[in-house]
Amino acid sequence: MSNIIYLKNFGFQRAPFQITTDDTFLYLSKQHSKAMAYMDYAVSQSGGFVIITGEIGSGKTILLKRMIRRFSKKAVCINLSFTNLDGEELFQYVAEEAGLNIINKTKVGLIFSLKKYFLDNLNRGKPCVLVIDEAQNLSSENLEDLRMLAGLEANDRPLLRVVMLGQPEFMVSVNRSEQLKQRVKLHYHLSGLNEVEVSKYIDHRLLVAGTDVSEIFSAEVIKVIYQYSRGIPRLINKICDALLLCAFIEERKYTLKSDIDEVADDLMISKPSETVPSDMVSSNGDPIDRVVHALESINKNLESLVNSLSVKEKVS
Repeated sequence: MSNIIYLKNFGFQRAPFQITTDDTFLYLSKQHSKAMAYMDYAVSQSGGFVIITGEIGSGKTILLKRMIRRFSKKAVCINLSFTNLDGEELFQYVAEEAGLNIINKTKVGLIFSLKKYFLDNLNRGKPCVLVIDEAQNLSSENLEDLRMLAGLEANDRPLLRVVMLGQPEFMVSVNRSEQLKQRVKLHYHLSGLNEVEVSKYIDHRLLVAGTDVSEIFSAEVIKVIYQYSRGIPRLINKICDALLLCAFIEERKYTLKSDIDEVADDLMISKPSETVPSDMVSSNGDPIDRVVHALESINKNLESLVNSLSVKEKVS
């Protein structure tokens, strides 16, 4: 059992809201289920990239862990989790993760060794899947190298399957390269959960932790959690964990929405009034688009104010 101090107070067997990516707690909302289906498709179908994007804490990495665990016996999953790479380091990293002992470490030598490795595994019925987390950190050179790896073939068969996960700005890099863009088979963006899904998410994690006491989080508390977290799972976890600690300290079996305002600064989360409204965020998360939307909104408000004043002057 975890040594989290409030577990016994609520009857938990495990800590329900840790921010570590434990995929046994994975809640498959509609959008997470769709993202998982896209990732499964990438493993089962050869050639091209599948890309999953989402804000920080939206659940990309936990989906990745679930996928790797599910396909561990059906495919060779090579996890590229460190993406700040220069020159031939990407090929070297992939070779190391694959467990290859390569003598010729030139770029050409690495490519031929990896091609043989991919082909040997494919012939054994276990295709190789390159899984890349934090893809937004990849350089243009890295992306070109990945395109090259994904293009390796033998007997007209693609040898490598690629799943890439990254923050929204990653798609800016993808769209800059028409060759890379054409290799993308599917792209899906994870947004925040809605209020109903936040409630189900919390209930799911409580159940996995060993209790189904729904009275711990009332509907009014969940509403405020949704407003503060914007439906981002990692932020939901941070808030819920803090609320459980507050309840434990005050010897309560339930949480209070007033606690959220008190701990918001400690958790380094913005109050709902300080966050950017969802209708001001573009699908690719471009900061310039956000500014444009903000200015348009201000102009509309000013126009409404001017019209209102004009009406009042006419009436007077």
